[in-house]
Amino acid sequence: RSENDKTVLTSGQVLESEEPLPAADGTVQDWLTIKFPLEIGQRPLLGGIAVDITERKRLERASQDQSDRLRLAMDIAKLATWDWNILTNQVIWSENCEEVKGLARGSFDGTFEAYQRLVHPEDLPMLLSDIEGALTGRKPYHTEHRIVPPTGDVEWVEGNGVVYRDELGRPIRMVGTVRNMTEQKRMEQAL
Repeated sequence: RSENDKTVLTSGQVLESEEPLPAADGTVQDWLTIKFPLEIGQRPLLGGIAVDITERKRLERASQDQSDRLRLAMDIAKLATWDWNILTNQVIWSENCEEVKGLARGSFDGTFEAYQRLVHPEDLPMLLSDIEGALTGRKPYHTEHRIVPPTGDVEWVEGNGVVYRDELGRPIRMVGTVRNMTEQKRMEQAL
């Protein structure tokens, strides 16, 4: 691109950029270009290196498209994901976890303790029992329980997960989903 060439020659600085350029067959290819000024004799010259990144960009776009479809499906299903590192007690939640739980964005710190504080007091023993059953290997992780966000509105959630173990069989990680099923529970109660 001539504007990038001019920028390099004017500034005297190296410039790295991605540039779509037409190929001989008329298709457009993506290139990673690194342009730099050369001083040879009295004339300013432009040097450069170009690497074809067309396939990488195609894969990035496909990955982004897949990610967008997954995010849309999760939003429609009111489904969030979580990944609990049992050894460090760190929980990583998907971006939409607060919305699924009926919480204000930025209000949930993501710890297991914070989640326990949301669980309806009558349902907490059952949730802990379901987790313990999965960690000990007695049963797969599946739970349904109520949570009470700061708004005071009672929400129903369903959780499913898988426990990963180390070579000695000790639980080290638990990964799963949580789905807001409040509307489903309300319909069941209405019937």
